[in-house]
Amino acid sequence: HLMEEDAYSSQPACCSSYAPYTASRAVVAPYWRDRYEREAAKYWDLFYRRNADRFFKDRHYLALEWPALAPGAREESEVDDLAPENAGEAGDSADAEAQSAVSALLQHSSARHGEDGLILLEAGCGVGNTLFPLLASNPRLRVFGVDFSEAAIEIVMAHPLAASGRVCAAVGDLTCGHLPDEIAACLGACDIATLMFVLSAISPEKMSAAIDAVAAALCEGGLLLVRDYAQGDGAQRRLQASACAKQLDEAGRFFVRQDGTRAYYFEIDELSSLMEHHGFVTERCEVTVGSTTNHAKGLQIERRYVTATFRRVSSATANTRPPPCPPEAIATVGLPTQRPPVDPPPTASDAPAAPGSAEDRATEAPAIRERCGAALVAWEEAKWQVNAALDRVLGTAHVAQTDRTQMLRELLAELTGPSKSLAQSSRADS
Repeated sequence: HLMEEDAYSSQPACCSSYAPYTASRAVVAPYWRDRYEREAAKYWDLFYRRNADRFFKDRHYLALEWPALAPGAREESEVDDLAPENAGEAGDSADAEAQSAVSALLQHSSARHGEDGLILLEAGCGVGNTLFPLLASNPRLRVFGVDFSEAAIEIVMAHPLAASGRVCAAVGDLTCGHLPDEIAACLGACDIATLMFVLSAISPEKMSAAIDAVAAALCEGGLLLVRDYAQGDGAQRRLQASACAKQLDEAGRFFVRQDGTRAYYFEIDELSSLMEHHGFVTERCEVTVGSTTNHAKGLQIERRYVTATFRRVSSATANTRPPPCPPEAIATVGLPTQRPPVDPPPTASDAPAAPGSAEDRATEAPAIRERCGAALVAWEEAKWQVNAALDRVLGTAHVAQTDRTQMLRELLAELTGPSKSLAQSSRADS
């Protein structure tokens, strides 16, 4: 499944030049960790404004993994023939328990909603790669969606199926611990909620707040369906091996991609414990193994995903054990390998001292490493600012992707050309 993997695997050409200074694995400085946290919504908004709905594939496999999402599930009492993919690996007893939970949910939903159908919350809905395939195949499904990218919600509400009246989506930040007022009607009313590659984009210390927000929407006995990155995933191994990767924790499980978005890789016991602390019972939590192929580079990458089903229970029967401790890296330790960017501007105290003593010379190498790191970060920031400027000037709806790519190539040639500036080029063209 395309980039439910990290699509930004290419590295800046200059990285190899800085290998002596960046090869050691140290977590990013606290300044940068905090900045990536503050600007998480900005990076995802830029992602969706740049890619619209062309990047992720629609998730048509969901009914195979979760029978509760299968077309006609409300009417069918038999769900044995809708066993999830790789069911044999999970074991017959696990399948029986999962199908029993689905049957109970369908009966509960019928008693609550009559013939109105299931109600679903897609938390972190993006541009609708989960909700629209489900709406198309389930004519009585009603969906609430939330995402903290304004661009993503605009795309969702512009979709033809949104005009059916079965979709209500709003901009909101799950890490605030509550859902936006625009979709307050879903609170306590949803039979199913989904978190599809959402928790991995959130800092571990804020995952609990996001789970609380989703749990508030579920009725008692409702199902929370989770699919996310698993420890040992091929994309994680690629990041761990990269000298340019920005690591956010000591354990090597939380990274920043080149576009500023983040990815966390879960252990199944960790995820189960986290959910059980928030009033869920684990019905299923396992690793699904697959592969993706990069035909352009001739590479095949093993993918590992956590696929899980959790059932919400009453607070009286909820597991009360403490939540799992986040990895050591979440304590934010490591070398400050990057200088603050131009925003905010550096002060005189930030400047390295002029070498004059043995002690000064001993600190010269770290200073060089800082400058190299700052240069790489500045270059990445510049690329996204250029993209944002193009989006504002050209828009994304009226410019073909091939034309946009050609414009970017021409712009890059102008930026890196030795002989003339963009202003000179503009005067010459006019």
